Amino acid sequence: MISLITEKTVQAQGVGIGTVDPDKSAILDLSSSDKGLLLPRMSLKNRSGIDNPAKGLMVYQTDYLSGIYVYNGTDWTALGNTEAKLTTADNSVWGTTGNTGLDGSTNFLGTTDETPLVFKVNNQFSGKIDPKRGNLYFGFKTGAISDSYNSVVLGALAMQKASSSGNNISIGFQSMFSNETGGHNVSIGTGALAANIHGGSNVSLGSLSGYKSTGSGNVFIGFQAGYAEQGNNKFILNNDANRTPLIYGDFETGKLGINTSDLQNTLTIKSSTANSSGLRFTNLTNQSPAGNSNGKVLSVNQSGDVVLVNDREGSSVTATTYWNASGSDIVNSNSGTTKIANGLQLGAFQNMSGKFLGLDNSGNVVALDAPTSVVTSGGSGLWYQDGNDGKIKPTVDADVMIHKRIDAHGLDLGWGGIKFKELNSTYPNPFPSNGLALSLDEFGHVILTSNSDGGSGSGSSVWNYAGNIIRTPGDQKVVIGTGMDTLPDGFSLFVRKGILAERVRVAVANSSKWADYVFEDNYDLMPLDKVEEFIDANDHLPNVPSAAEVAEGGIDLAEMSAKHMEKIEELTLYLIEANKRIENLEKQIEELQK
Repeated sequence: MISLITEKTVQAQGVGIGTVDPDKSAILDLSSSDKGLLLPRMSLKNRSGIDNPAKGLMVYQTDYLSGIYVYNGTDWTALGNTEAKLTTADNSVWGTTGNTGLDGSTNFLGTTDETPLVFKVNNQFSGKIDPKRGNLYFGFKTGAISDSYNSVVLGALAMQKASSSGNNISIGFQSMFSNETGGHNVSIGTGALAANIHGGSNVSLGSLSGYKSTGSGNVFIGFQAGYAEQGNNKFILNNDANRTPLIYGDFETGKLGINTSDLQNTLTIKSSTANSSGLRFTNLTNQSPAGNSNGKVLSVNQSGDVVLVNDREGSSVTATTYWNASGSDIVNSNSGTTKIANGLQLGAFQNMSGKFLGLDNSGNVVALDAPTSVVTSGGSGLWYQDGNDGKIKPTVDADVMIHKRIDAHGLDLGWGGIKFKELNSTYPNPFPSNGLALSLDEFGHVILTSNSDGGSGSGSSVWNYAGNIIRTPGDQKVVIGTGMDTLPDGFSLFVRKGILAERVRVAVANSSKWADYVFEDNYDLMPLDKVEEFIDANDHLPNVPSAAEVAEGGIDLAEMSAKHMEKIEELTLYLIEANKRIENLEKQIEELQK
């Protein structure tokens, strides 16, 4: 009976050890001033080996992060902020406040098997050393879901996506953020290659370098270099995405540009100054000694490409060689005429006063004595003077070559041609034109031809000029411009483009062509309601051509101006009538308000 009563008391009041008055809220109340409660003590390995631990089970762990652990139904958690401290019994535990007395050859932070060493911040993946896949991650959420291999990733959110690539080096905040399959990349800098998903073999150095690039095989150097480049195998050196790259290259084509991305040649240079190559050799100037010529020089074509051409003077487009160097001689290879614009100096000819230049049988230029003087009629010379008419005539029927200026009735003959001293464009008494004119044939001979610019002779005349007026001789049509093959009748002048003039006056044949007839008493002014009906039906004013009619036949300025005036005068009549009605209504309103 006593035992039964005691059991009921214990169940009702709890058990007290060291006290006769256990607390009502405790099933077991321990009280002592010199002793404590000793929980089961075990190692981490022993604790982990407990089979199906009950929720609330409590033990004391003796190694690693030693302390009291409670099983919460899912995981073992340390009770409170218990620190892991080194003890004399276990010197392999790292303390959260630091350690002393360690031996670098035996004490370390890490694992003793192939298990990766993982770091977390705020319980978020923040680092990993993986010996199996050869990876090193360090940074908040760096490579959190990555499955890459042989890669080094440093920086918060770097290579954040589920990358399955390998052999990448990614350093910097969000560097290679989106990479999934691209391998063999090197990206250093905040946001470097951040949007590149599949590109590989890229080198991107600099913050935001290659930020939106998507290709492979690219090399970007500098802040924002290659920021939005979408191509492959490009080389870009730059420091601002809004500027043209200082250097832009294409590994695939082997072309490189300086200050331009328009690669037209192996090396393309765009100068910042017009008409300047932008290329300077500081140790090679116009003061440098010239080497022996090989007959070749560098030049540029119409596109600015540097090309090798013969050392010559001529067209840079066709690269035709007009002069060739042969030893100490310069040979003209052109079959045309050689013209000297500013004079010719022959150093071998000295003291040549009274002499003339001529040719020997070999074509060499030689000095000649002055020609024989003119002889009189009957002489054996090449020239003779017939009487006193002042004319000099050749003695043979042959071409005449004049080596010296000769005054004969105001006629100058010389190397430059023929000059009439008295006859010129200001001659006061010209003879009437007979439609003929002097001209030159293909050999330079003076010949008589039909005058195509005027005259009344038998020659063809397109224009007549008289009294400061140029006229067509008949009713011809004048066309300015090309492409006008169909010319309607009724017009004399046709112009392809526009006519720009300070004043243009259009003549009106008579007063009946103008619109003052609107103000005549018998003018039939269309009522406004009829005007409205016409506009609704035709989409233009009465008596005014439609847009289609104007597009097909154009407009007559005089006729259209008259129609405009007609509508203005009609509008004036409408306004006068409306004003009369308004004044009448105002009077009626005043009467009603009295």
